[in-house]
Amino acid sequence: MAEYRSKIPVGIKRKLILEAGNKCANPGCPNKIIEIHHIKEWHVYKTHDGDHMIAICPSCHDTITRGNLRIDDDTLYRWKTIHRELDNSAHIYLEPGENLPKIIVGTISVESETNFIVFELNEYNDLEFCIRGSTILLPRLRIGSDKESLIDVIDGHVISKNNRIDFDYRPGKIQVKDTSLEDRIPDWAHKIIEADPGIDISEQSLLDIEAVEPGILSIKGVWINNDFLVLVNDRQLSFIYPGLIRPLTIIGEGDGTKSVLHVTGPSVLFAIGRKYTDF
Repeated sequence: MAEYRSKIPVGIKRKLILEAGNKCANPGCPNKIIEIHHIKEWHVYKTHDGDHMIAICPSCHDTITRGNLRIDDDTLYRWKTIHRELDNSAHIYLEPGENLPKIIVGTISVESETNFIVFELNEYNDLEFCIRGSTILLPRLRIGSDKESLIDVIDGHVISKNNRIDFDYRPGKIQVKDTSLEDRIPDWAHKIIEADPGIDISEQSLLDIEAVEPGILSIKGVWINNDFLVLVNDRQLSFIYPGLIRPLTIIGEGDGTKSVLHVTGPSVLFAIGRKYTDF
């Protein structure tokens, strides 16, 4: 008959997860799916002592007892001493594909052999990506306002220290919602957006980034400054600025993998924002 093990107290679980920074305690692992490991095995000591427990993901948990590069107790105790600031962060990994890497924006995709900027509104709002070795895509973007950044994506690392956003993560997908998004959109932009039935701000993510296939990354979101607004959802890529009756929209065929823009050489795809005056 199997020996009954008492449940780990909720307070200890919460403390260990906070100690690990709301992710796997392994500084080399981005996983936010967490299990609690007894460094001093429960079946020997029969106690839930938080000083000898750690929050790690199932994969790292398995590596403690299996594989050639096992995680030893000294390493686990060292991870417990790491000081972490509580923020929203995760890493989006994209498996390299056989062809040129692509990003899907709405229902079109963009591919390139070199680094390029998709657009740049101001220092807190832009979208670009870097290519390494012709098959590795590293997304870089900022989403914010005229005064601050809400989200930074640096070579696939998604970081936000703003407490008014909801940050959801699973391997291969990160979704960020801003509860104040409608309030941040200028009044003039609301009137233009209302003329387009393809846009529903109440359903719009501030950022939704997902690995779709090897070498293909989908990016949706909203970039806002005082004079321009770029909005990407499942249906379209839209540019909004004063004087328009309805958004200037680009719609491709199907899911975005059929309508492809090929960029040659380092460049800016859509010349708008602080450095550019028109399309």
